[in-house]
Amino acid sequence: MPRGWKDWVRGLAIWGVGPDDELRLIRTNEEGYLQVVQVPHHVTHEDGGSDEINVQGLSGVLADLQRGKFSFVGNWDDFPAPGEPDRLGFAVDRLTVYRDTGTEWQKVATAHWDYLEGAPSDYFPSPHASTHEEGGSDAINPANIGANWDKLVNVPSTFPPSPHATSHQAGGADEINVDGLSGQLADYQRSTWDLVDGKPSTFPPTAHASSHRPGGSDALPTAAPAAITEGASGSEGSSTALARADHVHETPSEWTPKEHGNERHTPEMLPRDGSQPMVGDLMGDGIAHGRTMSKLFVFDHPGVGLYKCDLWFNNVLMFAPVRGAVIDSTPSPDVGSLKNLFNGKAGNVRWYNPSGTIEIVLTLWRTFTYQTEFGIVFQLDYHATDFTVEVYNPVTESWVTVATVTGWNKPFWYTSYNAGSQGFNKIRYTFTGYAQTTQFGLHELGIWNPNVRLGYAFLGVAGGDIYGDIDMNGNDIVNPGLVDGVDVSAHAARHWDGGADELSVGKLEGTWGGATQIHSGSCPTAWSDLDLSSYVGARRAFVLIKVKNQGPYAQRYKFRPNGDTDDYTVASDQFQGTACIIASGYSGWIFVTTDANGIVEWATNNGYDSTLWLVGYIALS
Repeated sequence: MPRGWKDWVRGLAIWGVGPDDELRLIRTNEEGYLQVVQVPHHVTHEDGGSDEINVQGLSGVLADLQRGKFSFVGNWDDFPAPGEPDRLGFAVDRLTVYRDTGTEWQKVATAHWDYLEGAPSDYFPSPHASTHEEGGSDAINPANIGANWDKLVNVPSTFPPSPHATSHQAGGADEINVDGLSGQLADYQRSTWDLVDGKPSTFPPTAHASSHRPGGSDALPTAAPAAITEGASGSEGSSTALARADHVHETPSEWTPKEHGNERHTPEMLPRDGSQPMVGDLMGDGIAHGRTMSKLFVFDHPGVGLYKCDLWFNNVLMFAPVRGAVIDSTPSPDVGSLKNLFNGKAGNVRWYNPSGTIEIVLTLWRTFTYQTEFGIVFQLDYHATDFTVEVYNPVTESWVTVATVTGWNKPFWYTSYNAGSQGFNKIRYTFTGYAQTTQFGLHELGIWNPNVRLGYAFLGVAGGDIYGDIDMNGNDIVNPGLVDGVDVSAHAARHWDGGADELSVGKLEGTWGGATQIHSGSCPTAWSDLDLSSYVGARRAFVLIKVKNQGPYAQRYKFRPNGDTDDYTVASDQFQGTACIIASGYSGWIFVTTDANGIVEWATNNGYDSTLWLVGYIALS
């Protein structure tokens, strides 16, 4: 029993240090009994207290709750990057809590099967068949699963089955044919010598090579060797005949030599009598012996003699009008265009009944300087007899006479003239006398200037490869395949839908000319498909079909795009269109569009034999 105190000592309080060195309060209670009271000290453990407790050092649910304030709640794909250790995040789409380790989000807890670590994709236990085997920890016997002989299918009447080998023998109910077996026993039975069909009387057979020789009882076929064809390609051949050891192939009497250079065919090795003319270019190491253009002639007419050719070969005025030159004539010619005088084609330009002056003025697109040859090619028998040629000096602004000719009697005329450094930029031809009173004619006007490269216009006339920076009628071609910056070597896309130079009608794709037979025989009497996709492609197309009626009487033909529910008919056999009547033995034309898959429908009223051809089409899509 506690010791009581007098009432006068009630409320007495004494502070003291206990055996554990902790401060204690001893006081009396209402009854006067002594009572030890623990002094509150939680403030010493709070943040900043004398005995502060750091929650990082604690464990348990309460500590985790204090540390685990969620810093992110949302879908997993929207989580922030890790990097702040001890942050918590909750993935609402996964029902899972994650902790930031500083380098990754680590799963803490999950409430959904799909996100449990190590969970199987299907909720089944791991393989454990061995536990159900005989002697296993969870063995299953037939009685457990209701398996008994009565429930097995295809079982013999007795088990083990009764002897039945005789049923598999020859003639038995279930005979086994050794031809359908494999293995050593079966192979042995099949390979027994007595069972081999068609074998020789002895094995190995006796020597019989002589029977296969020519004339033998079983001679192998032989054939005469074919002649060797020069240039023939090697071939394995298909003949089954043999070649004899001493066979000989016929060879050509002469062989075409291979290319072997010119080391043995110099001009000194060829006859000088002209019996072996050389063909092609001859190049040597000697000094060239060139001739001036004024000495270059060709034979043109037996009655005329030598005919100069340099105007045709290298006329500087070639295509002068399209290169910027201006040409005028007073009076104008009666036949032909003045442009024909500068095209290298000997075009005819004529004046009928010439009786006075005919003046032609050519204003050039540039100035030509120094030595120049001038030439005129007249029409044979209709040349001028009297004429003057002048040039215009752009420095002195005056006309200078190149030549004055009288009594001329040839179909061509040439002269040389040195214009010096000032040069000329115009040419004037004045004709006053003519060989015939009925007409006067010109073929070509031209000049030859050494400052203009050889073949200046020759390539433009003759064709062939042209290299370099070429100016064609003011269009500078700096890159083969480009004209005015447009690649013309392959530019179909420019004409397509949406292209820089768009063409309509489905890029004009299609084909015309010729005819492809698409039907022959009887015709349908109800709407039927006519598939043209193998010809026009699986797309819409505008097609032209030729139809020939081979029936005994006239027949009505109807065509429409596949899927078109409208019917088509005509009342007159004069109409040639989507529907028409064609007489017996005659042909007609049908224009119709296919559907998006290249199919049309057609029908006839009689079903007579007919032949259809696809003549052409235009792609519409």
